[in-house]
Order: sequence, then structure tokens, then C-alpha cells
Amino acid sequence: MTGILIIVGIFFLLAIIVIIVIVRRHPLDNHEEKSSVNQRQYQQVLTAQQYAMLNNYVQQSLQKNYSKEQIRMSLISKGWRAEQIDEILRRYR
Repeated sequence: MTGILIIVGIFFLLAIIVIIVIVRRHPLDNHEEKSSVNQRQYQQVLTAQQYAMLNNYVQQSLQKNYSKEQIRMSLISKGWRAEQIDEILRRYR
């Protein structure tokens, strides 16, 4: 009987150790961190309509002889993200 209790106790301790190791490798905070990274990546992606609007604005502004920096600053002040603007501006050398 004592041998069975010792074996059950050992399995119980091993289970606790395994749980501790798993929790340390995959903390809940890590999940929140990944979701915020995914959210930031999603916000950087333009829809086709947004891309067309941004591209048209840049194209028209360049035709009016505005510099790329003037266009960039204007769009940033209107809430566009720098990464989105730079992606479009790279197409116009």
C-alpha cells in the first residue's frame, strides 16, 4: 500500500512540474503580445480601395509638382501611416 502511495505521489509531482514548465514556456502575456503584433500588421495592410485612393492622391500631387516629402507630411497629418505612404512613394522614382 505504501508503495502505491509513493508512486502516486511521484506522478503527482511530475504532473505539477510539467504544468509549471508548460506555463513558463507559453505565458498568457505572450498571447496578448502576439495579438497586438497581428493587429499592428493588419493596420498596415491597405485595402484595394485605400491603395487606389492613396495612389491617386500621390499621382495627382506629383503632377502638381509637390515634392515627395510635402506629400508624405500632408498624408501623415491626415492620419495615414508612414509605412503605407512610403510603399506608394517608392513606386514613383
